[in-house]
Amino acid sequence: AEQQALIDNLGRRPLRLAGDGLSDSPGFSSLYGAYYLFETTVNRIIHLELVKSTGVKSSCHMKLEELDRSLTYLTKEDLTVEVIVTDRYVQVSVYMKQEHPLIQHCLDLWHISKARLRRNNP
Repeated sequence: AEQQALIDNLGRRPLRLAGDGLSDSPGFSSLYGAYYLFETTVNRIIHLELVKSTGVKSSCHMKLEELDRSLTYLTKEDLTVEVIVTDRYVQVSVYMKQEHPLIQHCLDLWHISKARLRRNNP
C-alpha cells in the first residue's frame, strides 16, 4: 500500500535511481540476496527485490537477476527510468547496454575509487 502510494505520487516523470544489492553472507555462497532501488529525487526506496540463489545459475549472478526483476517490476508499473547508478559489475553494464539502451547507466563513484585504491595499494 505504501509502495503503491509512492509510485502513484511519482506520477509519470522519469526516475533517477541508485541501485545496490545485499547478500545474507559475504563471498560466493549467499543463499538470499536483496536488491533495492532508491529514487534520488524523493530520497525513498521505491522497490526491494528478494532473490534466492537456487533460482539463478550461481550466487554471483544474483545482482543481475535482482536488477532485472526490479526493472521489470517498474516497467509493469508503467514507470520510466531515465538514469540508474549501480556498482561496477561487467554483467550489469552489458545487460544495461543490451536490454535497456535508453536508460543512462552510471557507475557508483565509491566503488570505482575503492577498486583503484586497492589496485594502487596492494
